[in-house]
Amino acid sequence: MKTLTKTLLATTIFIFSLSGCKKTAEVIPDDTDGNASATINGTSWSASYCGSLTGGSGTQVSQTIIIEKDPKDKNTDRISIGITYPKAETGIKTYASGTSTPVTLLNISYQGKLYSTSGLNLTGISTNVKITENVASKSLLEPGKIVGEFSATLKSSDNKETITITNGKFTGVRVL
Repeated sequence: MKTLTKTLLATTIFIFSLSGCKKTAEVIPDDTDGNASATINGTSWSASYCGSLTGGSGTQVSQTIIIEKDPKDKNTDRISIGITYPKAETGIKTYASGTSTPVTLLNISYQGKLYSTSGLNLTGISTNVKITENVASKSLLEPGKIVGEFSATLKSSDNKETITITNGKFTGVRVL
């Protein structure tokens, strides 16, 4: 009788533990570190990491997309893109300079030099970021996904050089 009771108890616990497991739709990119590519000043460029952090307050969402050529190298090329949109929206749209939905920030550290859309004489600067997929994370263990395209013309921090980014594409993990 004790063996039968233990067997029934073990079976019941096993069945309940299986019922608690559920399969969810996969939203993580194939490459869990994300990736990106672009043409920078006419040269093909690619990155092995792309991620996005989301925050905000009140009625606005602020989202930062971080792209790194080699995340293990502290001196690697980096691109950061900042966008802001109302909480009631999904963030799926085009953000461009000179429109009602501008890119709030686009910085690139490329070959040791910083180029930016902020803090400079903005003459000759343009940005365009198109978000095509923006799935929120459910938790830290179930990250979301962000997919999009970008292009920009930026000035160096000393305002002496211009960098042009075209054909930019990214797929990244979205956390928070």
